[in-house]
Amino acid sequence: MAWTSITAPALVLCEGQADAEVVRELTKVYRLAGVTQVEHVGGQGAFAEAVGPALQATGREDLRALGIVRDAETGAAGSLQSAVHALRKHGLLAADEVLEPGRVAPRRDDRPALGVLVLPDGEASGAVESVVLASISESERMGCVRAYMACLADHGVELGETVERDKRTLGVWFWSYPIRKGKAVNLLDAPRLNTDGAYWNWSHSAFGSLRQFVNDLAAAAA
Repeated sequence: MAWTSITAPALVLCEGQADAEVVRELTKVYRLAGVTQVEHVGGQGAFAEAVGPALQATGREDLRALGIVRDAETGAAGSLQSAVHALRKHGLLAADEVLEPGRVAPRRDDRPALGVLVLPDGEASGAVESVVLASISESERMGCVRAYMACLADHGVELGETVERDKRTLGVWFWSYPIRKGKAVNLLDAPRLNTDGAYWNWSHSAFGSLRQFVNDLAAAAA
């Protein structure tokens, strides 16, 4: 874990760096960055190890809301249970307590408000790439990207299951844009380069669950 202090009353722990970049930029767009700290834990199996240090970090006494954002790479139910296990392991959630996906449970005693959001929608398999793809599904260049991906499939290229296919498709879409500083844009830098909707519109309904989740965490931390 590269960060060692809590700097805002709401902390969002994201599965990977791409998730964190999208969530972090979204908090800036909706003016929630001042009350929301966004960090990534380094992978789908790292939440149990990340929650503990977060509770011991400098500034822990000011933490009022803790959210987890996960990808449903192997199914939404399993991703939710993994996050819930991490919270229970560190005493934040009772054994018989249930968290409704995407909802934020209020603060209780000295426990922060808690929430888990599983991307893309809490039910389907997918990842943050799936969310971004949904937001650009009607863009003109996506027709070309779909034709290209279909051509590959027709020629026997294995494109993988939902998550892998979505990541490949989004990669091709990024390659359709001009090279920046000698490399193609990707999901690690596109969120902060998305000035004036250069790549996607943050107000698109595809980001609705994520917007609501972050807003609810910020409100719970107020």
